[in-house]
Amino acid sequence: MNNFCGTEMQPSLPFDCINSCKDNKDKLTIKVIIHNLYENTPTFANGYIDYKTIKDAFKEVNERLEGTKFNALETGIRLELSPNDGCEQLSVEPGVKRVVVGTNISTAYNLSTDLPKLFKYSSSSNTKYLNIYMVKDADAALAIFPFGKQSCIIIPKSVFANSNETAKIITHELGHYLSLKHPWGFPNGTPPPNSSLCNIDSDGISDTPPVQGPFLGDCNTANNPYECPGTKYPYTNYMCYTPCRSEFSPCQIKAMRCYLQNDLGFLLSNEINCPCKDLKTALKNPIISKNTIYTASNLPNNGKIGIIGDLIVQDNVTLTIENGVELFFEKQGQLIVRPGGTLILRGKLTACDDFWKGVVVEANTS
Repeated sequence: MNNFCGTEMQPSLPFDCINSCKDNKDKLTIKVIIHNLYENTPTFANGYIDYKTIKDAFKEVNERLEGTKFNALETGIRLELSPNDGCEQLSVEPGVKRVVVGTNISTAYNLSTDLPKLFKYSSSSNTKYLNIYMVKDADAALAIFPFGKQSCIIIPKSVFANSNETAKIITHELGHYLSLKHPWGFPNGTPPPNSSLCNIDSDGISDTPPVQGPFLGDCNTANNPYECPGTKYPYTNYMCYTPCRSEFSPCQIKAMRCYLQNDLGFLLSNEINCPCKDLKTALKNPIISKNTIYTASNLPNNGKIGIIGDLIVQDNVTLTIENGVELFFEKQGQLIVRPGGTLILRGKLTACDDFWKGVVVEANTS
């Protein structure tokens, strides 16, 4: 059985309010790329989430992180939808990549089969971003601890069906991503009350009370079977499943900030790995499959862009590069013209550094 949410791959990091690493109050901004995977036509039923819905959800997530939504403690952490995926412009819907898939590819969270399919849609520089996948169907939302380059948060479209819960769930999963466990730890499924959990620090956070498991009922209930003797259930804590969750504890905030700064510092970098140092815009492995004209006005950055990988002109199509356009290639990059393809060059092809592989014109052998 899969976890109700979160993942067993979360780091085991005991944090103590007194003995944990020193923290400052600098604002920590995590750049985010949303990968919205939907089936065939762009409808909510097929997993398509419209841009306004995404922006509204992240606006509320930031309000929750700031503490302004419910007069809670400020985390000093905020999410920012990135306008670039590496150097690939996402200017139409900044921070969002739309991917059409034939059928749903993520329902079981099988690490050996489902996740590699998701990761192929990841950012071209995915150690610079928090990748969030919005998919059609899934058992529950999931946070994958950043191990190597395979890290993400997965959000099924069902989360967006109830706008009252959307931001709570994203904030909850962000907590997992930044090292936090549930107050009861990470048991599989939704187990019955377990009194033995009252005697251990299941989440490693010193200011969250012990609980006997996940309570899913009303926050005003008079009888909560998951409450430990002599303590009050943390109904308002984001790492619970309760409808009134609205805050992180001081130690949870310190834990997230310390983990983000010390173990996930790469997410805080503003560096963009473009093929040319001074360029902030590039095309990744562009393939010309229909007659195309590159002009300074229809390309980003006034036509001065980098090429990541190869630029390929397919057979029986024409690529015209007009005056004012400059394409900058990496050392291993090349412009390939397939048999029957045509390149009309009035602009400039050049290298980011001293050289590039140049233009390759292919021909049929027959």
